[in-house]
Amino acid sequence: MLADIFTDALAALSFKDTLVGEVYPLEKRIGDKIKIYPVSLQTPSTCDNSDYVDLVPNDTKKSIIYLEKGNTTVDDQDRRYAHMRESWRLVVWLHTKIIDQTKKTPYPYMQEVYSLIPTEYGNLDEYINVFLHFTGMVTDKSIFSRYTYNEVEKQFLIYPFSFFAFDYDITYWWRQDCMIPVPANPNVC
Repeated sequence: MLADIFTDALAALSFKDTLVGEVYPLEKRIGDKIKIYPVSLQTPSTCDNSDYVDLVPNDTKKSIIYLEKGNTTVDDQDRRYAHMRESWRLVVWLHTKIIDQTKKTPYPYMQEVYSLIPTEYGNLDEYINVFLHFTGMVTDKSIFSRYTYNEVEKQFLIYPFSFFAFDYDITYWWRQDCMIPVPANPNVC
């Protein structure tokens, strides 16, 4: 749900193509090797592989934008609230030749993304006093180090392709009296 803050804010991006929320590492056996790719779970209405969006860079998309969730910690706690902190990484991959051949660096795109992310959000469902703290950026290939792209896919990490990531800490209060048990539903698949 906190990822929705980013996706809602970035919906107006001039170079948006594939924009999803939180991704998960999907392990897939290919031959005798395990490959790990980022996938996004869409709202499941059916029980097939179309529930997952493949987020591997390719030459048909202008951009691929997704979020990776890091750690969640409790900074403080009192009778009514848990004061929470979550780390998030916003990953942006670009095909600059499709978007604008005159821009050969990611910096104009970085500025547009940065300008759209709010620093405070207010309340979002059970999250109270939501603040987004920009903590840094990454502009090297280590952004994709947790995934096992093969050599063909790695060609999408050099010009005319570009990429960057912004790191955020999101702080919020979580009302303890709002934490209710979630009823179990049978798996319909």
